[in-house]
Amino acid sequence: MRSTAGVVSRVGLMAGLEAAHTAVDTLVGAPELTGRELTVAEHAAAVRSVERLARRVEAIRLRLVSAAARSDVAAQAGHASTGAWLASTTLTAGRDAAARVRLAEALDAGLTATGAAD
Repeated sequence: MRSTAGVVSRVGLMAGLEAAHTAVDTLVGAPELTGRELTVAEHAAAVRSVERLARRVEAIRLRLVSAAARSDVAAQAGHASTGAWLASTTLTAGRDAAARVRLAEALDAGLTATGAAD
């Protein structure tokens, strides 16, 4: 992905997401998930790796939500709040979307404060 001063370009973000979808499609069809037995160590390593991947994807999602809030995407799309926009966009319950926005903004504020302390 291309970046300028730490900001990923729209083309880079979308290309990266498409590549991630392709990689997940490959994993979904992995023989290990459809019949071949793994060793205990392989199962443990795979589960840890998937957990790490899920956490990284969640971090990306929260950063995107925070960026949407900062960019006032909700108003541009005709929604009253970022939570309402997120609920509509992701077909998520309103309170769950609002909670996700609050978390994203809190993390963003914390990261900004941490960065200023350097």
